[in-house]
Amino acid sequence: MLSMLCGCASFTAEEAELHDEIFAYDLPFDRTFLKIMDTINDSSEWTLDSTNQLEGMIMVRPKGLDEEAAIIIVRRVDKRRVTVELAKESQRVRNVGKLLKAIDSALIAS
Repeated sequence: MLSMLCGCASFTAEEAELHDEIFAYDLPFDRTFLKIMDTINDSSEWTLDSTNQLEGMIMVRPKGLDEEAAIIIVRRVDKRRVTVELAKESQRVRNVGKLLKAIDSALIAS
C-alpha cells in the first residue's frame, strides 16, 4: 500500500491535469487533419506515430522518451465545422496540454 501512495505522490501537475476540452473550428475536416499533422511534425517534443483519417484519429508519442502515446480525435460536425479533442484514455498523458495549445493556436491561425 505504501508503494502505491509513493508512486501517486510522484506525479507532476502536468501528469495529473485533466485535458478533456473539446475545441470547435470553422474549418473543413481535411484541412484540420493536415494542419494538426503539420503542427505535430513541427513540434520539438512530439512525433507522429500513426493516423487513420477515415476515423479521424492521430496518435502521437513524446520524442526520445518511452512514454505513453496520446490520441487526438478529429470529428466532422458538418461540411465546414470540426471538433478536436483527446481520446478519453489520453486526457491525462504527461505534457499533452502543451501540444493541445500548439494545435489550437495553429488552427485558429488557419
